[in-house]
Amino acid sequence: VVEDVIHDAIALPLLALHQDSEAQQLLLDVAEQAELLARAVNNLSADLRRAAGADPIPWDKGQRPGDLLLHIFDPLVRRLLAGVRDAGGNEEKLHRGRLAWEQVAHRHVWDAANRLLLAAPATTFGGRTLEQPGRAGKAQTYRLGTAGANFRRQVDEILPRRTDAVRQATAARAAETGPALDPAPGADFDY
Repeated sequence: VVEDVIHDAIALPLLALHQDSEAQQLLLDVAEQAELLARAVNNLSADLRRAAGADPIPWDKGQRPGDLLLHIFDPLVRRLLAGVRDAGGNEEKLHRGRLAWEQVAHRHVWDAANRLLLAAPATTFGGRTLEQPGRAGKAQTYRLGTAGANFRRQVDEILPRRTDAVRQATAARAAETGPALDPAPGADFDY
């Protein structure tokens, strides 16, 4: 039984076929990042559904939000492939392309996450505590805030170059303008 047949052609830069080349590593990293970002969106969806009192979407049934994200990434990756081809072996251009990919992927993954967060019912704010299967006496609380924080952490880990670039830009701005909060000398703040 054949459920779906999909045929597509993607031009792959020849440099990506060279073992241990920067171009090959870039494309492998992008493929892995796209999969991990889709999984992070699916995890966010599952956590929000649990917080609302529902079960997560089964992996083999229905359309999960991470699958839609992969479709959104398709034209971006095709553009990246063209950029890798045009860059030749220039490592500086490949580095800029990798950073550009992470910045655009970050924007799209947060667009997908925001749709989920905005659609979450108000009951997810307070959340729901569930017993963990197979771990007697262990429970986990699912709520909107922790789901969003876990998602943010996952995305930052998956897109490290973008995260580092933002941290560096923030540090540079703080060095130019001074700290955002200038406490009195010796004042201790409890965060």
